[in-house]
Amino acid sequence: MPTFVSLVAKDTSELPSTLAIFVGAISVVFLVGAFIVPETLGKLESAAARNPS
Repeated sequence: MPTFVSLVAKDTSELPSTLAIFVGAISVVFLVGAFIVPETLGKLESAAARNPS
């Protein structure tokens, strides 16, 4: 991630704000993925118990 932040920032003074934007965007992607994946919703175990094949 630091490489991408360094590439996007035009100047060293923009690094903190660019890093904050990247951290926020990655956090949103992580949270959306956590709500979509069945493992985190507890649906994986119940689906495996109903369909053991």
